[in-house]
Amino acid sequence: MKRELAVLACVGVALAGSAVACGSADATSRWPSSPDGSAEQPNDTTDGGRGGSTDDAVDGVLLVHASYNLPPFRVCFDDRPSLAPQPDAKLMPQSNLVGLEVGSAVHIPELRGATPASKTTLRIYLESALRFHSAQTTCGSLASDKALVEGKSVWTVPFDGARMFSEVGVYMLAIEGCVGDSSATATKAVCGQGFVNASTPNLRATVIKLATPQRSPGQFFVQGLVVSDAIRSAVPSPTLAFGALGATKPIAADLSKPTPQPETPAALPLPVGDPSVFDRYGFEASVGGAKPLVQSLAETQSLTDPRLLPREFYTFPSNFVLLVLGDPAASPSDVGRAPHVIAVPVRDPEERDAGPVGDAGSTTSRDAATSSEGGK
Repeated sequence: MKRELAVLACVGVALAGSAVACGSADATSRWPSSPDGSAEQPNDTTDGGRGGSTDDAVDGVLLVHASYNLPPFRVCFDDRPSLAPQPDAKLMPQSNLVGLEVGSAVHIPELRGATPASKTTLRIYLESALRFHSAQTTCGSLASDKALVEGKSVWTVPFDGARMFSEVGVYMLAIEGCVGDSSATATKAVCGQGFVNASTPNLRATVIKLATPQRSPGQFFVQGLVVSDAIRSAVPSPTLAFGALGATKPIAADLSKPTPQPETPAALPLPVGDPSVFDRYGFEASVGGAKPLVQSLAETQSLTDPRLLPREFYTFPSNFVLLVLGDPAASPSDVGRAPHVIAVPVRDPEERDAGPVGDAGSTTSRDAATSSEGGK
């Protein structure tokens, strides 16, 4: 049975006192549209839709909240004291607050600059602890703020950012592990690597370089990755499939591996000319011995980025990484913590506003309100 997703009813998750601000179905497109009204896609190329040198130079960081019991947060890097805590402007999917919600992901700008001589650290701050700080607050000023207590409102985590700080590319930075709050449910199975006991934090930062953004008209390039200790430890191992709901086919991906699979993004057919495709097609994930998790494309998009409509989301010129998140023991009503899949474009959709794909930054608004598209 399809899991009901509260986000589709515009119900926010009451975590850390988050306020809710639901988006309007009358939002306009944020990039050019083609004559048929669908989001414009780049021309096909001989290299599988990689889009040439412009795509090869794409930079950025995809920050992922994959911790078992960490509330919404923002991060600082100890050798970037002049930066604001990241994210510094983007709102959480179901909130009007800046930060990274449980079980979600957000693009932040590339961090290239001075390369650290060795492994360094990052600091994870509770969103609720920074909520009333000035928008001009920097990571350097927070480091000396005695009101922020280690292990309660901030956690300092070892971090190997040498490649992310020096090499061109898009990197995923996943925050995993547990906060050490003495919770009876915090075990090695759900907290993962480095777990000692429920009162000792083992938060960690995992860095993975993602595939170069690519796109070819009529195809949907994807890789799959489990970003959840609780799901990694589930038996049998998780699987992921895509297609018409009720007749999905496995994606050739070994989700037991610690990097996105398959190594080269798989091209999946996506008949975007059919407005009903976003309700009829989707993902099916097996997580342990529980009933398969079934999400339509529209549901998955709403979990990932509810600001967009499915058509413009899935035709955005980028390959996607399918992140499997959550805890098999969580209630399906606990959005963000229950098992779910988000489909995150490797290229930041907001880059299109700046014109990185040869559109000179132009945008053409169109009426995005359509009752036939993915239930929107």
